[in-house]
Amino acid sequence: MKQYRVFLDAGVYIAGAGSALGGSRQILDWCAERLLQPFTSQQVLTEVRRNVAKKLPRAVAASERILQAINAELASEPTNEEIADAAQVVPEKDAPILAAARRTNVEYFVTLDRKHFKQPRVQDVVPFQIVLPEELAPLIRAELAQEATEPGEATDE
Repeated sequence: MKQYRVFLDAGVYIAGAGSALGGSRQILDWCAERLLQPFTSQQVLTEVRRNVAKKLPRAVAASERILQAINAELASEPTNEEIADAAQVVPEKDAPILAAARRTNVEYFVTLDRKHFKQPRVQDVVPFQIVLPEELAPLIRAELAQEATEPGEATDE
């Protein structure tokens, strides 16, 4: 299977820390297993830690284990110009995240933020697909199923 490059937004980490089930956790598990190549930004990691501590204090340890297991590659910090460009289509607080994602050359930006990121005006200006975890998971499952049913390359000779 191709190892897709995915940028993980904070909501995916937070939802995955809060529940062992669901699309977010599945995406995180695949990242930890290296079926997906994860990327994120320092701002996302800061947001994850802050929001889990505030809203899901029982999940702080799980969140840290997930962050460690995934060990996502950090996007380089975007320039002020890149952030300003991103702020044309997302709120100012989200602009550094979108700008960082643009620097990573990913195929998918995985988010739960329908209001700010999962919008046509945003999709129209980025080189990657903006998807919800529940949209990406079936695509990956289908590839894994296809791979499992295809004859292997190796032979027993």
